[in-house]
Amino acid sequence: NTVEGLDPNIIHINGYVYAIVYVGFGGDGYVTTVEIMDDGMITDLVIDTIMFCDTEAGTQIAEPRIIKIGINTYAIIFRNPDDDGEIRSIKIMDDGTFNNPSKFDGAYSDKFTFDQYDAWRPGVGMNHISSDIYACVYRGRDGKGTLLTLRMTAAGDIDDNIIDKFYFEPLICF
Repeated sequence: NTVEGLDPNIIHINGYVYAIVYVGFGGDGYVTTVEIMDDGMITDLVIDTIMFCDTEAGTQIAEPRIIKIGINTYAIIFRNPDDDGEIRSIKIMDDGTFNNPSKFDGAYSDKFTFDQYDAWRPGVGMNHISSDIYACVYRGRDGKGTLLTLRMTAAGDIDDNIIDKFYFEPLICF
């Protein structure tokens, strides 16, 4: 993005293909795929770009992070414009192209707002636990250190309920 590009995060897709998730123009959430050769040379060409989160004018997402959850399936966890914690699944093909349905608020497969109060830095600690169970740590409501678990399938389906939630730091967590 030659205009804006905040909070970037990169992940390897396949071969020379990498995906970069970031806050782009208008505060919207974008994913761009590029090539990086084994010798470190970057081809300087964008393979493909999608807007996974289309925000309303004057608002923006923050702190997006991307993880792999299945074959060609990735989850993006971020703070939405209401400061809620949100996760969306997307499909990235091995060649760096996207295969996601366009919806009124972005191109993605599924979404879930996992914390409707506050979720600061939600992608810092997103980890696979077992099978389709994932854990996420973040600074939650009133600054509390929050750990939660949720279910996402390898196909990108996200359960609309959290499994469990625990405040590991009940006072303030930065």
